[in-house]
Amino acid sequence: GFSGPECATAICPNKCSGHGVCKNGVTCHCDPGFAGSDCSTRLCVNDCSGNGQCFDGLCACAKGWIGAACDKPACPNDCSGAGVCKNGSCVCSPGWKGADCSTG
Repeated sequence: GFSGPECATAICPNKCSGHGVCKNGVTCHCDPGFAGSDCSTRLCVNDCSGNGQCFDGLCACAKGWIGAACDKPACPNDCSGAGVCKNGSCVCSPGWKGADCSTG
């Protein structure tokens, strides 16, 4: 945008949305975690590790991935509530077995 009596003075867009510093009155230098010409776009942790999509700073993980950064492999059927997920594999509670701990 521009300001001044003749609209000839360049200004940073949207005042950098409060998430950056305006340099030379023209360019926003965004704070960590923000991007875009006006610093209004929230970035995701580790860009969702390539295993999901970023929406306003939150990762929507692809199937098979979990975690804030989509960096942990998901377990089959979330271990059916009868086990603990460790590195993408179920460790079944006593009395349960199978890849997803569904056999009792």
